[in-house]
Amino acid sequence: MKKLYLIFLIVLSNANAQAQRLVTSLNSNWTFVSEKNSSDTITVNLPHTWNNVDAFIDGGDYYRGVGIYFKTLFIPENWRGKSIFIRCEGANQLTTVLVNEKIAGKHLGGYTGFVFNLTPYVVYGSENQVEVVCDNSYNENIPPLSADFTFYGGIYRDVDLILVQALHIEVENAATGNIQIKTPFVDAEQARVQVQFHLKNETGTKAQTRVQLSIYDPNGNKVLSEIQEKKLDAKSKLAVEFDLKIEGPQLWSPETPVLYAVKVEIIDGKSNELTDVLTDKFGCRWFSVDPNKGFYLNGKQYRLMGVNRHQDFKGLGNALPNSIHEMDMKLIKSMGSNFIRIAHYPQDPDIYDWCDKLGIIAWSEIPIVNQITNTDTFANNCLQMQREQVLQNMNHPSVMMWGYMNEVFLRPPFNRTTSKEGKENYYKDVVDLARRLNVLTKLLDISRITVMALHGSQIYNETGIADIPDVVGWNLYMGWYGGELNQLGGFLDREHQNHPNRPMLISEYGPGTDVRIQTHHPQPWDFSEAYQLKNHMSYVDQVFEREFVLGMAAWNYADFASASRVDAIPDLNQKGLLTYDREPKDVFYYYQARLLKRPFVYIAGKNFEIQFADANSEGKGRLPIIIFANSENVHLKVDGVDVDDLPVNNGVANTTLRLTDGAHLLEASISGASYTRSFKMELSNKLFERLPFQPIRINVGSDCSFTDAISGEIWMADREYHPGLWGYVGGELYQKSKSRFQGTDQNILGTQNDPLYQTMRVGFQSYRFDVPEGNYKVTLLFAEPNATATKLVYDLENGESKTEEGKRVFSVFANGRKVISDLNLAESVGVNTACELAFEIITNGNIELKFESVHGKAVLSGIRLEQR
Repeated sequence: MKKLYLIFLIVLSNANAQAQRLVTSLNSNWTFVSEKNSSDTITVNLPHTWNNVDAFIDGGDYYRGVGIYFKTLFIPENWRGKSIFIRCEGANQLTTVLVNEKIAGKHLGGYTGFVFNLTPYVVYGSENQVEVVCDNSYNENIPPLSADFTFYGGIYRDVDLILVQALHIEVENAATGNIQIKTPFVDAEQARVQVQFHLKNETGTKAQTRVQLSIYDPNGNKVLSEIQEKKLDAKSKLAVEFDLKIEGPQLWSPETPVLYAVKVEIIDGKSNELTDVLTDKFGCRWFSVDPNKGFYLNGKQYRLMGVNRHQDFKGLGNALPNSIHEMDMKLIKSMGSNFIRIAHYPQDPDIYDWCDKLGIIAWSEIPIVNQITNTDTFANNCLQMQREQVLQNMNHPSVMMWGYMNEVFLRPPFNRTTSKEGKENYYKDVVDLARRLNVLTKLLDISRITVMALHGSQIYNETGIADIPDVVGWNLYMGWYGGELNQLGGFLDREHQNHPNRPMLISEYGPGTDVRIQTHHPQPWDFSEAYQLKNHMSYVDQVFEREFVLGMAAWNYADFASASRVDAIPDLNQKGLLTYDREPKDVFYYYQARLLKRPFVYIAGKNFEIQFADANSEGKGRLPIIIFANSENVHLKVDGVDVDDLPVNNGVANTTLRLTDGAHLLEASISGASYTRSFKMELSNKLFERLPFQPIRINVGSDCSFTDAISGEIWMADREYHPGLWGYVGGELYQKSKSRFQGTDQNILGTQNDPLYQTMRVGFQSYRFDVPEGNYKVTLLFAEPNATATKLVYDLENGESKTEEGKRVFSVFANGRKVISDLNLAESVGVNTACELAFEIITNGNIELKFESVHGKAVLSGIRLEQR
């Protein structure tokens, strides 16, 4: 394989600049090649992933393998005698760094940082070849083994080069060179602060040093300083610890996220020169959990309210610039959140920094998801991941919970041949690993809470694993993955009653939602914004009624990639409060109304501004309105006219307006805030009048309207036929599952508008339009949902072929004329494939489409009616 190299030259301006630590970004101008396409080299900047495109084209078959990054570094001669390190904030998932074809280090795991010493491998005064090999292949010894998110490959976080003097603070360690700052005791009067690190002497002689520690308050004033004299042997390292007390500390909280600063200076005792300086931030706070009263911070009770967050973005995959991390955290704070679960893995250091600066309490965890591998190698890798997570993020006052497993019993590696003893041994091994992780976490950091996320199964109680962490988080999806919304409270009550000394919170909840889908009649699995709102409102209300629940984290902050998942948008988990490109959904504003203290009001419906309705006797249509506000009442105006003062209940006011056809302006106001939104009513008795300028489009088989995000076309919800209008006659909705109003749950090929084809009506007699006379074009939309529809079996007894159940063949007649003959969608276009068929018809006053079944039931997903 041909290797291309780019020269990276670092020039130091003067000798004095070399006296201290130098940290330089290595993000620019790498040459990348993957083993999948070894002849195709490209120049990339970091962060970078090779799966930002194919994970959305090939689904679960996206490339998981080896990718290689190359760079040439010129190492000046005057760097001789110093130490050179490379620091990477994250690369997925098995990473090897080579310098001049010699291995400088290997790192297992895709979500924590690592540092390698390049000094033994470089040539001074010359170009040096650096090669970083990343492998995101499945590896049974590296978690996560499986999960509902995409395992992007690449160097997807920042990379730095670090140059230090021979006498320096240790760089190459599990903490990636961070000094360790602990606050083992804090109250309103005093804070005890411990600062720990290792001092290294890389010279060939003994060294005598002065180590000076300074602490600065949030206003930048130096409040403490201490000096220690240290002696080091040649080529040695020495542990250093400071233990100080801050009187009357300023306390960190969501309302006042104040940060202290630590500066460590290393001074050569012989030359009196400053050889190294390192700074970091920390905060003073104390916290606790009570199984009956919830979470306390600095003696004040808090309800933890927030979100989970994945680390990817539309078009970029997980290779995000720090500006997007900053944007995400500010949006989370603007929602009113005081809590985040950093799921399901440690994320970019910027995320933790912004939690500190914004005042967001954090739960951070390692990616042991769904199952484990019963090997010592797997267990040791898990322990090392936890060690790195804790040591790299210990200084952040926002982090108050260390997690180490998520739904670990969701997909155990069992099959029909697995014995009872085999299952019991597997459960025992998982429990044993959890205990080891919990013990390790407490040894590293006794001051914080340990936590584990469980799915709603009693296996966690039966095995005893739920008793290991300090707090359990329940991932609960009543009203989505089974059950009813109102069953949440009963589950929480039973758990609290059965385990009264166990603190708990809700670590996940929420349904999938596509902003293109709108309805006033929400149902589970219709993917409408209305059902998302209904679901979240119910969960929040039930949690707020129970003081013993520490809080809740919505799943998820934003839509995120999950290759091979099939929702309304394939390869995307759409449970976000924001879209994949960070457009807030209506539910985001609901949380603002529930959580913000400043005056807030919002009229729901940003993606539902054109509404179709039947006219009453006065020629008006019914428009349900939802308003979010954090006041007792909200005043509503319609087209500049005062309408009513609406009561607000738990952040929500509801009303129904009767409006004429056309555009209308709504204004909602409370003391200190107001909001306006325009809506357009399109009454059904007026739609024929808009022909030929506006086609009629119907989302057959669905009670939701659907908007094509590219063309802006709106497909109306389906309806039963009434004289003078249009609609279906007979038949039923197609539902793969009777508990889900989804239709098929398959990826529909040949379209970006999957929801339009995933829902359908079957077995109906006809579809009618009572249109004015004229020439019309009718376009019918189909998709075959049955994977067995193409198969035939042979009836040996009767000697003839026989259709297998599910085969579908039908014809279509328009006003008695056959326009589509013996349509077999599975054979003509394929299963789960979008199909459009069109024909023209001249009518003297109505159109009747009849569907005649040859085999099975006729099926239809959509109709577009245009007047020529």
